[in-house]
Amino acid sequence: MTQAHIIEGNFTNARLDTAVLMGINLYKSDLTDANLNNVKAPRSQMSDTNLTGATGYRATFKSSDLTRANLTDAQFPESKLIEVVLIDANLTNAYLQRADLTDANLTRANLTGADLTHTITRRVHLHDANLKGSIFTGATLTYSNLLGVMAEGANFSRATLNSVIFATANLTGANLSNADLTGANLVEANLTRANLTGADLSGADLERADLIGADLTGANLSGASLTDANLTGADLTGAKYNGLTKLPPSITQAQLDSMIKTP
Repeated sequence: MTQAHIIEGNFTNARLDTAVLMGINLYKSDLTDANLNNVKAPRSQMSDTNLTGATGYRATFKSSDLTRANLTDAQFPESKLIEVVLIDANLTNAYLQRADLTDANLTRANLTGADLTHTITRRVHLHDANLKGSIFTGATLTYSNLLGVMAEGANFSRATLNSVIFATANLTGANLSNADLTGANLVEANLTRANLTGADLSGADLERADLIGADLTGANLSGASLTDANLTGADLTGAKYNGLTKLPPSITQAQLDSMIKTP
């Protein structure tokens, strides 16, 4: 079934596993609890669809439009979501472990509580998205845009976040332990009480970032810029810095003494 137009169709609890739906138009259709395992639906029009509770293990939706789609509690592990448009989509508590979202657009999407463990999310647009309580453990987000995201309590531990844009993001209480943030843009980010233990922040820009009570134990700050950053109560024990690191004048002597200067 390719190039079909089924607008506002009712596919509640439908079994569509292994179906080939290339280029199908399912605008405003209801796929609540549908079985989409191994479905192949590239370049499909699925904006405003209801995919609540749907399952799509290893499904393919490359270059499809899911603008404003509802994927609450949906499960799409190991799926191909490359170049998918999910602008303003609702992915609350969605399960997307090991999915490939390379070049996807999730601008303003709601990913509250979503599980994106070990996803490939290179060059993804997530600006102004809601990532509260989401899980990106071990995910690859290289060159992604997370400008202004709300990511309070999100888990980015061991994630690859080099050259990511986190400017003005709210990362209060977020877990960024052992994350690769080399060259990341964290200008004016809120990292209050964030866990940055063992994180690699070499070459990162943290100008005017709020790091009140943050844990940077063992972090690598070589070549990082912390100009005008707020380090009140931050733990810098064992954090590495070098002659290229720009530390704020407000840093305390005790904090500086707890750090390790490298060549």
